Amino acid sequence: MKKRYWIPLLILAILIAFRIALPSIVTSYINSTINDMPDYEGSIAGVDISLLQSSYSVDSLKIQQVNWEEEGGLPWLSVDKIDFSVNWGYLLQGAIVGSVELHSPVLRFVAAPEVQAGEGVNWPEMLQQIMPVHINRFIVTDGTVVYHDFTSEPELELSVDDLQVEMWNISNVESSEEELPTRFELNGVTTGDGALAIQADLSLLHEIPHIDLVFELEDLDLTALNRYLEAFAGVDAESGTFDLYSEFAVEEGLMEGYVQPMFHNLSILDLSEEDQGFFSTVWEGIVEGATQIFRNQPEDQLATQVPFSGRVDNPDVGVFPSIWNIFRNAFIDAFQAGAGGEIEFGPAGGGDEDSGSGESSSEGE
Repeated sequence: MKKRYWIPLLILAILIAFRIALPSIVTSYINSTINDMPDYEGSIAGVDISLLQSSYSVDSLKIQQVNWEEEGGLPWLSVDKIDFSVNWGYLLQGAIVGSVELHSPVLRFVAAPEVQAGEGVNWPEMLQQIMPVHINRFIVTDGTVVYHDFTSEPELELSVDDLQVEMWNISNVESSEEELPTRFELNGVTTGDGALAIQADLSLLHEIPHIDLVFELEDLDLTALNRYLEAFAGVDAESGTFDLYSEFAVEEGLMEGYVQPMFHNLSILDLSEEDQGFFSTVWEGIVEGATQIFRNQPEDQLATQVPFSGRVDNPDVGVFPSIWNIFRNAFIDAFQAGAGGEIEFGPAGGGDEDSGSGESSSEGE
């Protein structure tokens, strides 16, 4: 065979062999990167690579603390599949950016004799090593976050299921002129079938990120938490739902916001139950009496609004405005469901000493 034929064939054979070996090479690299993390270990089952589409997928990721599995624990993070892809459309803007999508991830925070909380690892840096381009879009589909506390009595388990998360323009390649160019959205269903929704605009270019965030948790069935209410509060909920709303803004290390808890149609367990002890009966009577006194009767709700402001590392909580807001909701003007849009991102939001007065943030409308 002439030289001009076998050299191209040799190059082609090398390229084919490299393509065949590439998934094994990438799998080995990712497993090595995961196991180089301090105190954590893990593995993936394999990868699928599409060179034409500039993408690859990771199958069956599991990460847990070292020796955690030997102790019978579940992994800290497990993901059915992770898709990585490069978006070449931003190349003309001088940026190579990509997207990451997690399918059916399960994230577990555990309090036990050994705590598994994901501490001690720079997870964004680890992700960057697996995909060495700027991540511009992050997606979670059908995720679950679980909190286990095996040290409490009874053992505590709370979760958020059906978790859908999307975060885009993380690398700020789409709208660099905006003050808060990055968008974050989260939706899920909590223990007790509460509907959880979080929306936030962010700027990640600061040492302390600038944030404008709205949090809503609605229609959580309190009876689903009775096992824990008995253990930690000494009461049972015969009926009732719980809402929690919050807004806050952070700029230049200053924050301003509020938290607004609301109970609807709340009824403490019937005191005539024969298995109630004397002190349990007295305590439940006190709780039931307080909820009746401070309940807004027309709306059948118990609520307040707790304002906070100041430095993010040491905010001041408006205790007296919070107490006043209990009376306000009960006897003057019932709070409305929903985050009311009272907190706006802007200069010195949280630096004003009067921001915790509850005057403007207690409207709840």
